[in-house]
Amino acid sequence: MKKIIFISLVITQLFGGGYYPGYGPGQLWNPSVSTAQGWVIFDAINFNGEAVDSGQEGGGTGVCNTDDCDILSLMYNGICVGWSYMPITNEQITVTVELNDGTT
Repeated sequence: MKKIIFISLVITQLFGGGYYPGYGPGQLWNPSVSTAQGWVIFDAINFNGEAVDSGQEGGGTGVCNTDDCDILSLMYNGICVGWSYMPITNEQITVTVELNDGTT
């Protein structure tokens, strides 16, 4: 019985909970987790000619231990469909996009 409850909680967190930055816009940037995903890959990102403050590798969005990293969000019709602290991996920045899978 404990295994069933644990599996149910994991599935709820994976496919229903969403995820959002710990600071900044918070839950305003809470994309629904989908079973269909895509990725947008950038070679470099700057803001007004200055380098962005990237986070570190970890998880799907990266991590920001100092809570002052820049955050990149992908929007569709005013709805956040993905965001990242922009960790640089293999000289690229990858942002996961939650796609409409017909269910979520």
